[in-house]
Amino acid sequence: MELALRHRYGMDASSVYLSPAPLYHAAGVNYTMAVNRVGAASVIIEKFDAEHVLRLIESYRVTHAQFVPTMFVRMLKLPEPVRRRYDVSSLLCVLHAAARAQLR
Repeated sequence: MELALRHRYGMDASSVYLSPAPLYHAAGVNYTMAVNRVGAASVIIEKFDAEHVLRLIESYRVTHAQFVPTMFVRMLKLPEPVRRRYDVSSLLCVLHAAARAQLR
């Protein structure tokens, strides 16, 4: 998995990964362990809150993150002034997993 993180997703020791998945879940623990083997930092959250995630992305200059569709929807449902309040330009790669995303 760390080879994919390095070569497919451009992760290296300077990367910062945001893990919203619980560590008792396979995705949460496996991705976080692979990120550690790459030498990158992990930001682990206990509970998903859309605005808090945006704040963490800005604060820690998160470069990589993984979300499920419900999380994307919650972030997009934040009022636009709230979304614009945070600088998320550090994000280079966002992984989508767990369910099919609906295009609208």
